[in-house]
Amino acid sequence: MLIPTSRTPLLKLQAQLARFLTSAWYTLRRPQTTGWLLAIWLGVLGLGLIIPQQTGLLPSDTAREAWIANLALPVQPWGELLYALGLARLFDSLWFWLPLGLLLLNSLIALADYGPGSWRRLQPEMPSLGWQHPLARRAEQSSRLPEAPDAFLDQLRAALTAQRFYLYPPLETETKLLGAVLRRWAWLGPLVFYVALLILIAAVSLSHTFLQLDTLTLRPFEPQTSRLFPGEFELRQTFSAQHISQVGYSSGGNGEPVQLDWRLYLPTFFDNALIWPRAMDPVITVEARNEAGALLRLIPSQENLFPAERLHLSLGADNTPVYFLIPATGLAFQIVPHATDPQFFEVQVRRGSESAPAEKVEARADQPFEVNGLTLKLTRNSNVTVVVLRDPALLLYGLAGGLMGIAAIFTFWLSPVQVWFIPEVKGRGGQLYSVVERFGREAGLPLFLELILWPEKKSNDNNELKGSTP
Repeated sequence: MLIPTSRTPLLKLQAQLARFLTSAWYTLRRPQTTGWLLAIWLGVLGLGLIIPQQTGLLPSDTAREAWIANLALPVQPWGELLYALGLARLFDSLWFWLPLGLLLLNSLIALADYGPGSWRRLQPEMPSLGWQHPLARRAEQSSRLPEAPDAFLDQLRAALTAQRFYLYPPLETETKLLGAVLRRWAWLGPLVFYVALLILIAAVSLSHTFLQLDTLTLRPFEPQTSRLFPGEFELRQTFSAQHISQVGYSSGGNGEPVQLDWRLYLPTFFDNALIWPRAMDPVITVEARNEAGALLRLIPSQENLFPAERLHLSLGADNTPVYFLIPATGLAFQIVPHATDPQFFEVQVRRGSESAPAEKVEARADQPFEVNGLTLKLTRNSNVTVVVLRDPALLLYGLAGGLMGIAAIFTFWLSPVQVWFIPEVKGRGGQLYSVVERFGREAGLPLFLELILWPEKKSNDNNELKGSTP
């Protein structure tokens, strides 16, 4: 029968489309595709955590210039190009969401492709030899049956049972076909991994919509509020050697303040939020009182501080001097930490614009001392900087991570082993066709199976095998 010429281009187009869809399906289901997409997405995520990101600002010349100014100096010459490429808003760009969308499609295709066959591998009936798991390796081998094939097969069944293999009931059509599996539940490993990926993608989408983030710098004796909490935090005490800070939280009601112990770099949960202490910066807390005992207003020389009655002057790593003024008295103070003993300071006092110090005092931490009728006190403390994160997807991230760990165990450490033995009995002998399917290249097999499946590996030490081989 001749096909009309007018239909030939349509048939060719349909054939090309079918080939394209088939090729795309097999490309997207490959674990290598999963690996590449995951690596690209994690790379973009890491880049977004390193490069400053703009949020809540409309794109403008001012926003662009401010973003470029926040880049590291070696990168600033390329700032215009990076901004044009969307790196200022990576988490809202195609760089971030395109690989994640392809990863979603990859996971759905993998589940559709691996799922039905893997589920059949969990059933008590013998699985068909016609389906091979796409991620598993299959090897086939033929060996000679001994003179008593029935007794040999009975011994083989007993040996497999001793090695904790599950023996499938024989098929009605092929009663001599012997099938067994070790750790058959581990065939779910890849499926668990792709389910975990779907949960991870859902968690990222949820975080993008509902994530709340805040950064707090707590200074001693200064209550600090956060837009994520209704109450106030107050840094009460720090233990620099142990990297521990004690913080009180007051909700503003009649309830008692809550005592919180934070350890540096160790995230903790509080009031449905994750609090991560990321820095403890040493400071000197300065107080000055007049003869009546009233606190005096102090003016710091550090740019990030404001005049206050209690100053927290940041200390450098090399014990550089810190400075402050008392405007009510016209005195300027320089504090130099002791080079070896952190409990001592050298305090120099200057009057007005005098260049030479009018007085020098050796002060001890936490011990009041007098200068020009004033009582001063220096205390070693620390500022604590914390990142506060409230994210409804935190449990999903934990679930996804746990499932990925289980999938790795199933796939690499407790991987399944599926074997079929097809005997072809001829008189007092015959051939034994063996098929083994497993994850990985070198999944461990009992030694007697190694010798059956790969006879060329037999060694001269056969006496060792007599107790375990059928």
